[in-house]
Amino acid sequence: MRAAAVFAVAALTAACASDPKAIQPTYVSANKYASASCEQINAELAIVVPRLTEQTADQRDQRRADIVLGVLVGLTPTMMGGAKGREADIAVLKGEHQALTSAAAEKGCPPPVLPPPAPKKPTPLPVTSSD
Repeated sequence: MRAAAVFAVAALTAACASDPKAIQPTYVSANKYASASCEQINAELAIVVPRLTEQTADQRDQRRADIVLGVLVGLTPTMMGGAKGREADIAVLKGEHQALTSAAAEKGCPPPVLPPPAPKKPTPLPVTSSD
């Protein structure tokens, strides 16, 4: 009985949206930014960092919702084909971030001045209907 419960939890977790920390970056060569100035690199970072932060937060929220719905209902939006597209976006953004920071380090660029993070969106609770 205990093994069945452990298996059920493992199956539900596997069917959830991926943990954004576990998403591996897509390789992007720092050579892509070899001819860019420090200002151009920092301008790109000012675009990539907020997008990565937002996508990561959305992915984390989706994972949390999947876990809650999986426990309550037994199905998750990810099991039904949702939320997988964000994982590819996060991987690309992580790769771009690595390439940009690597290029900035090679050129000795000062750290970028990034905009403050956007206020966190409230996470809606999943709604289930009881028929």
